[in-house]
Amino acid sequence: LFLKFIIQGMQVSVTPVSLSLFLFTTFLVCLFLSCLHLCLAFIYPKPSVTVVTGLIGSFLSFVGIGALPFPIRIFIPWQYFSMMGIAKRVAGTNTYLFQYDNAYPFKLVTLLLIIFLSIFVSKKLIGKADLL
Repeated sequence: LFLKFIIQGMQVSVTPVSLSLFLFTTFLVCLFLSCLHLCLAFIYPKPSVTVVTGLIGSFLSFVGIGALPFPIRIFIPWQYFSMMGIAKRVAGTNTYLFQYDNAYPFKLVTLLLIIFLSIFVSKKLIGKADLL
């Protein structure tokens, strides 16, 4: 419902396919961040390490949404929410234009590879962990 109001407010036509891809990509980024925090939880016994890491990462993501250069944004996983959009914003005359991002399929495949790698590492860490 919230997305519907945002889309109407921006006066952008959104197809169900592009909305589904947006939601799927958001789910994948959430899955990756969950795996990342799971790995950190198995590496460091103190829960404060994962909480502080999440807070710092979220702060860097919020502050550096448009300010950080692209090579730095790649290494901040919390930036993936802003980087993985199916549309990109292009500056027009006195306004912004939204158009399809041609690099989206490449970014999606890269995100899937990173997720598979993080799941593999998580499974290895869970296997080595002393759970009792």
